[in-house]
Amino acid sequence: MTIILSGSGTFNTPYHLEFKDDPYVKQIVLINYDFMYDKLPPFLENFNSQLAKLSFYKLEVLVMRDLSNVVQWIEKANRTMFNHYHIKACLYLIENQFFEPETGVFKQKRKSFPLESIFFEAFPEMYSSLLSYIRAR
Repeated sequence: MTIILSGSGTFNTPYHLEFKDDPYVKQIVLINYDFMYDKLPPFLENFNSQLAKLSFYKLEVLVMRDLSNVVQWIEKANRTMFNHYHIKACLYLIENQFFEPETGVFKQKRKSFPLESIFFEAFPEMYSSLLSYIRAR
């Protein structure tokens, strides 16, 4: 199940997961209603507060810290809520490119990269390169 965040990661429009009005997000509670009903809303509120801090326009050290906090928050939810039901939440960075070649047919190219702490720890220089790429875009 793919859930898209809104916002552009700036001060005026930080990243945000709309879980109060989005019926698609509300369906997560149906995994196990009795267990998730009172645990999922606080998790999502705190997740949104972590996302609100995330901006790729900050200093690289701060971006890495904020991104690491978001990833750790998701992994904590996996351990405490989702893994019990054989579900794993993962945050992806996705870039969509749209172009129209000479044939006049619209094409889309998507690049995605999973953000997990195992990658943060194993390849810290790769995340530095990734942040530079994001800032350039």
